[in-house]
Amino acid sequence: MELRALNGLGLALTEVLDLMEQQFITAAQNDLMTRIASGEIETKEMTCH
Repeated sequence: MELRALNGLGLALTEVLDLMEQQFITAAQNDLMTRIASGEIETKEMTCH
């Protein structure tokens, strides 16, 4: 393979990994917010009356 092709492949893989990371973070945030809303996880605001 040419060096340019390998560089292009590396950039494409980096973009895919960035997108996967963003999707993971979004899913984790959504899960956390769902658990807080359901009362499964208490926040500091919920425990301080």
